[in-house]
Amino acid sequence: MNKNIEKTIEELTKDCSQEDKEIIMQIVGSGEPGAERKDLTEEQIERILPILEKVSAAISEEVERLERSIKVVKPGRPTKDLNGYTIMADSYRKAAKQGNLSKKEAEKVARSYDFLAKCDEEDICNLFDSSAFNEIAKSYMRLAVKELVEEGTIDEEQGRAVRNRFSLLFSEKKASEVL
Repeated sequence: MNKNIEKTIEELTKDCSQEDKEIIMQIVGSGEPGAERKDLTEEQIERILPILEKVSAAISEEVERLERSIKVVKPGRPTKDLNGYTIMADSYRKAAKQGNLSKKEAEKVARSYDFLAKCDEEDICNLFDSSAFNEIAKSYMRLAVKELVEEGTIDEEQGRAVRNRFSLLFSEKKASEVL
């Protein structure tokens, strides 16, 4: 059981009889495994119901707190604690310490990775939609099409169709729509 919930139950049951504490703990789920549930009298129900309502509210608050503290990540996306961008930033700093890169160059790259490590998928899509990366992406696409034409995999007309469609998609679709 969650430590915060246990503490709350202890505080709420400090003035209860041992019997009522046991009943409450059994209802909440931390009673002895396999213990039989007792039939409760109306008097017992009246005594423990207000406490159970407070425990229920405390559990709901704790669940909400935990949900806020958990960052939901799509499959394949690193978690904040072990973020691929953080790992990359650290590796550039390590390379600079080992003398494999200049400190200035490493810190500049690491700063970019540190920034990306703080971004979620929506932030990265917003950056992409801002056109900050459009020309780079288009350049990769043009290079790929050029190589495919040179290899004979596609002809010039097909290459033009790909370039046109690619440009059209950039203007019609948001990054989040194509992921």
